[in-house]
Amino acid sequence: FRAQEEPRLPLSSSLNIIMLEYDNSAFYYFAITILVIYLIPSTWFAVSEIVLALIGSGDVGSKARTVTEKEKAANLKKKTTGMARLKTSAYITNLVLCVLAWACFLYLMALVVNDGEVNTFDPFVVLGIAQDATTSEVKKAYRKLSLKYHPDKNIGDRVAEEMFMKIAKAYEALTDEVSKANYEKFGNPDGKQALEVSIGLPSIILDNPKVVLVLYL
Repeated sequence: FRAQEEPRLPLSSSLNIIMLEYDNSAFYYFAITILVIYLIPSTWFAVSEIVLALIGSGDVGSKARTVTEKEKAANLKKKTTGMARLKTSAYITNLVLCVLAWACFLYLMALVVNDGEVNTFDPFVVLGIAQDATTSEVKKAYRKLSLKYHPDKNIGDRVAEEMFMKIAKAYEALTDEVSKANYEKFGNPDGKQALEVSIGLPSIILDNPKVVLVLYL
């Protein structure tokens, strides 16, 4: 959900509006942290078991004195080396979970790269131009990107729609005098922004109010 300013509230430069919204990026970082906590010991166990299966677990049975002890040592060595060591239910379960966790980790890392904006706005980065780009270079980059991400060419693509708005905002910040002054002073072409408080939950919860009710219960 998102708390927005009521239309009848009086405008005031000293009024601070707090906006609450769901933050995909925060959720990605939170999920990655949880996965790393699991992946470190899980991966260590999987790799160490493979190493022990290849080189053995030491001189098992070297101090055996009787025939019975030697037979027990031989059976133990057989179970703790080679594929026999890797066929236990504990190892297979850990390996499957470890692979799934790594897949989720890589997927989340890709999402962070593509959608992991950390509350910063840089018009030069958005337009893909240098800091000392000329006005003609700014316009050229804007035309190229606006055609690429135009909503009419990307119907139903929310990422493209958001990118299109960012491109327009970046262009405005570099060409309009008022917007440029706001960007240099406040870091945003729209001027001073309201305070935002984000929750580390994915936007799927925002799109499905029933999920919020289930989590609350």
